[in-house]
Amino acid sequence: MLREKLQEDLKEAMRSRSRAALSVLRLALTALRNAEVERARPLTPGEELEVLAGEARKRREAAATYRSLGQEERARLEEEELAVLESYLPPPLEQEELARLVEEAIAATGASGPRDVGKVMGYLMPKLRGRVEGAVLADTVRKRLGA
Repeated sequence: MLREKLQEDLKEAMRSRSRAALSVLRLALTALRNAEVERARPLTPGEELEVLAGEARKRREAAATYRSLGQEERARLEEEELAVLESYLPPPLEQEELARLVEEAIAATGASGPRDVGKVMGYLMPKLRGRVEGAVLADTVRKRLGA
């Protein structure tokens, strides 16, 4: 399970004194615990990936913000943490693969127009957790359905 892998890697980061890995692994484990408390139950593997993907998104956005403010050192640290998190996530979907999956979902749900975006999203999100950001998926679905 993902949590056990994170905990083992945290121990290894402590031994090797890897500052970036240690920091981000602690934060990731805390985010997983907080999500469990919020839901009042253990997380499914898909939900764990979703939490880690959210943490990765935060690092990506923070790096871009720091870079735009001219704070290269902080941006670099955020990108180091992002690299650690991405090593636990499945590879992101290529645009062509995403378009193919959206087409399949539209066919499977019988979606025909902009009002059906939610139906397609509901069909795809459980299958694609951690592999594509919700905003990217929603944008792709909206464009395809003409919304």
